[in-house]
Amino acid sequence: MAFQDSHFKPSYTGGYQWKAIWRPAEDVRLGLGYLAGLMSRSDILSYVPFPIVFPVASVAYKNFSLEGTYIPPGGDNAGNVLFIWAKWEMGKTGEAIGTPAQPAPPTPTEMANASFGPSTPVTRQRVPYGPVLEPGSTPRLVSSSETVPPVVRATGRRDEEEVPDPLPSLVLQPSRSMVTPPKDSAVSRPVFLSAYRMGGDIDREFNAEGEAELRKIGTVVNADRLTYWPIDDEIEAEGNARLEQGEDLITGPKMRLKLEDQVGFFEQPSYTIKRQPSSGGKAKAETESTALSAEQQDEDSWLTSGFASPQVLDIKPGQTSFDYSKQSPRRATVARGEADRIDFEGENQVRMTNATYTTCEPGNDDWYAKAGSLKLDYDREVAEGTDGTVYFLGTPILYSPWLSFSLNNQRKSGFLAPTFGTSSNRGIELAMPYYWNIAPNMDATIAPRVMTKRGVQLNNEFRYLNTAFGGTYRGELHAEVLPNDRERNGENRYGYSVQHNQAMANGFSGVINYGRVSDDDYFTDLSSQISHTSQVNILQQGVLSYGGGGWWNATANFQQYQTLQPDPENPTLYPYQLLPQFTVTARRPDLYMTDTSFFGQYTNFTIKERIQNVDGVPTLYPDGQRTVLYPQVALPYVTPGWYVTPKIGVNVRHYELSGQAAGTPGSINTTLPIFSIDSGMTFERPSNWFGRDYTQTLEPRLFYVNIPYKNQEQIPIFDSGLADFNFAQIFSENQFSGWDRINNANQLTAAMTTRLIEPSSGNEIMRAMFGQRFYFTRNKVELNASTSTPTEDQSWQKSDVLAAFSGQILPKVYADAAWQYNLNDRQVNRFSMGGHYRPEPGKVFNAAYRYNRDPNAPIDQVDFSGQWPLTGRWTAVGRFNFSFKDDATNTSTATQNGRLIESIAGLEYNGGCWVVRGVAQQIALTQDKTSTGFFIQLELNDFSRIGSNPLNLLKRNIQGYSLINQPAADPVFGE
Repeated sequence: MAFQDSHFKPSYTGGYQWKAIWRPAEDVRLGLGYLAGLMSRSDILSYVPFPIVFPVASVAYKNFSLEGTYIPPGGDNAGNVLFIWAKWEMGKTGEAIGTPAQPAPPTPTEMANASFGPSTPVTRQRVPYGPVLEPGSTPRLVSSSETVPPVVRATGRRDEEEVPDPLPSLVLQPSRSMVTPPKDSAVSRPVFLSAYRMGGDIDREFNAEGEAELRKIGTVVNADRLTYWPIDDEIEAEGNARLEQGEDLITGPKMRLKLEDQVGFFEQPSYTIKRQPSSGGKAKAETESTALSAEQQDEDSWLTSGFASPQVLDIKPGQTSFDYSKQSPRRATVARGEADRIDFEGENQVRMTNATYTTCEPGNDDWYAKAGSLKLDYDREVAEGTDGTVYFLGTPILYSPWLSFSLNNQRKSGFLAPTFGTSSNRGIELAMPYYWNIAPNMDATIAPRVMTKRGVQLNNEFRYLNTAFGGTYRGELHAEVLPNDRERNGENRYGYSVQHNQAMANGFSGVINYGRVSDDDYFTDLSSQISHTSQVNILQQGVLSYGGGGWWNATANFQQYQTLQPDPENPTLYPYQLLPQFTVTARRPDLYMTDTSFFGQYTNFTIKERIQNVDGVPTLYPDGQRTVLYPQVALPYVTPGWYVTPKIGVNVRHYELSGQAAGTPGSINTTLPIFSIDSGMTFERPSNWFGRDYTQTLEPRLFYVNIPYKNQEQIPIFDSGLADFNFAQIFSENQFSGWDRINNANQLTAAMTTRLIEPSSGNEIMRAMFGQRFYFTRNKVELNASTSTPTEDQSWQKSDVLAAFSGQILPKVYADAAWQYNLNDRQVNRFSMGGHYRPEPGKVFNAAYRYNRDPNAPIDQVDFSGQWPLTGRWTAVGRFNFSFKDDATNTSTATQNGRLIESIAGLEYNGGCWVVRGVAQQIALTQDKTSTGFFIQLELNDFSRIGSNPLNLLKRNIQGYSLINQPAADPVFGE
């Protein structure tokens, strides 16, 4: 779309639009959705495209539609614009205006034509698919070519006396199990009656008394007296009536029921209903329809098909990802209770009057829901009632004039259980979320959040997941608004994020990840997760990739950040923006016996703040455009026991700078040849450890690199840094990340790895590694000229020694350790060690220690976490993360004398059919600020969770944490 903006300049917009359509009347359509894409304007980035996401609404009548979007206010008096445009739809032949594109109908399968030649009568008897019996001979097996179709004699006037039958003879096959006839079968089902006394008209009304019992496939009825009407297939039971259907059981004084129609009533019943999650009905039909539509799409369907039918996918509220291959069967839900009356309104339709409902075991009424009227709809897997009250330990804790919940842990629209908690920053918090199940593949959660210290915040989460253009797409939209924050002098505060991922069958894929908040302190004031409170750069990114070339792919990346300054004592540097960055990679591993690859990249770097203070020194950050070309050719020689791979490449870089320091040229070119040889061997031997047989390997590896020196001090640092020294980095060519610095090298890396492998399964039990790098020439390339500190000794000739270990050291005990040691100074530069003990689910203990001597990023931390039963029902959970010294890397842990980074302490109590959790948390927000919160939650198994949810907090902080009641899923809050 192109249009003239308010500055009388042309503006351009392109992208993707999605809308949900409602038809309130014939030829009238209402639409609501979103628009995501790129916009190019003269007054924003000088026509450099930037990502946009706006809401879209439309009103249409027949071919004409009026559409509009609202651009919210932004910085520098931008935004706050209502943009409206008109559209005329040409329509489709044979379809109403506004009909979405559908996949082409399937082509009917034609029956294969079969012809049979003349048949010669034979005297032997043919048994289909078995032995041929010769008259007067013993049975023998013959080939299929010896068997011929049986001959059917003509019974009337025919041209031929006998006609061959191409089908095998019919033979009855015995069944290994009794199969229940389908419910829609026309075959009459027999009824069996037994009692001490029976009588009546067997065709009209039949009575049975004295421990009477009626049996029909799938149903058993017991009572003191039974009356059966065969014509209506209706049964009446009086006195100790008992109805058993499948795994459902209902007892009471009297019942009447039409067995086939499942229509009737039960007076004063006690019931137990156990149902597996539904796999039929509407859900199954929609799933099969979606699968069929996907099969019908041909290779070019992405050009014409548009969107496929919505898929029915098992996603829960709060779930952010989906794996098609891991749709595990869901556990059945067992419900029981009592009622004044049960009315059966058809199969899977049960209505109760003055009823109770619980998932506790019989004899345990720790919790139950009571309703004046309760409808259990197992077709939709939804329960709905009126005048509902939830009782816990005999005390009413929640009342609602209506009661609605999901059966068998399925999604449904409605109010979720309220959440509440407290924190030092926000006071007492209460949220009442509403879940909207818009479609099987689309939902939204709207949650007003009351904070006594700040006001009312409105949170909204919208999720979608579907197929389109032969591929899949999914996304999430989050929005939060807090008007008139009382702790910020009435300031309006907000935050939002958009995440969209899409892959298409033609090789294209795209990602949109855009977030923004209103102010620097938004996360520290309003979030309770340390991953959020320590976030200072919010990503704003759009990526378009193509990978359909097979051996090559291309990516366009538009990336910038919103930089927050939550701690004035530790200012955050503004990073460079990539507007845009284009990358092309290619590899042909079989090109004339070589492994040939290519890397090409163009990046336009811009920065918001040209001059920034680095360690108190004003530093200039120029803009620039960088082009990198890096072709490589390798000649691998690989055998089962060893390999050698020589490789040569040429790195070419070109820079165009603006706003650079005086004396720095505006254009810089540099070219460097890079040569390397990678080699390794593998030795194996049988080994026995602790009485068990293993295979032990010994894998030496040598890696040589040669790169000539070139002075690069005039090249600005756009995205480069000193890479972390570890086992992955010592086998790389360059010790710097990014492309602004490439070290000179004449060096050899030597390493040794040994592994212990279980022969039967191939599982790796443990691994140990040891390595070091040897320099034959001194490295002269530094990030900045000021960081170069040449030494007169020979310490530069060898790197630090690296050692690492990971694996199982004892039954249920696992350990990880890494060690970096300086041989010249005889001191440990870095060290980390962690242990993990988990004897069984619900029991876990973790311990870790991290140390780094680097003065630019010193770390000296301990971290303990665990979950452990105290008694039969009580379980303790906790984490203690303490920093002895960490003063440069993170605003939330900055300290000189040591401080607590994060601590968690809590208790869980398993009541059998309910669990209560209480968790206290304290986290460091900035150098001078901390936040304390308390979470308490009551979980009623397979029903609801009430209170502030600490489960994500526990799973994030305690490795190996597991639910002590292990429900299959949560009907209110998804995992």
